[in-house]
Amino acid sequence: MLCKMLFSLIYILSLWILGYKYKFVFFGLAFLIAFLRLYLYVHYPTDVLAGIILGLICSKVSIILSQYITERIDKNEYGTF
Repeated sequence: MLCKMLFSLIYILSLWILGYKYKFVFFGLAFLIAFLRLYLYVHYPTDVLAGIILGLICSKVSIILSQYITERIDKNEYGTF
């Protein structure tokens, strides 16, 4: 669960808010935390891998939905949103 939230947050932060400048720093930090979860025997490797994949998928879906909604509001195709 921690990896899912962490990778989702970092993906959104690196693409939208902070730009590509800090992308490698934040992903490096996320991978370090994921590795430490494995090293300290807190999670199984499949748990961490599934959290990484789910986090990236959830963040990509939320970015696509957000872009769709903002484009729809900007075009004002259907009146007020």
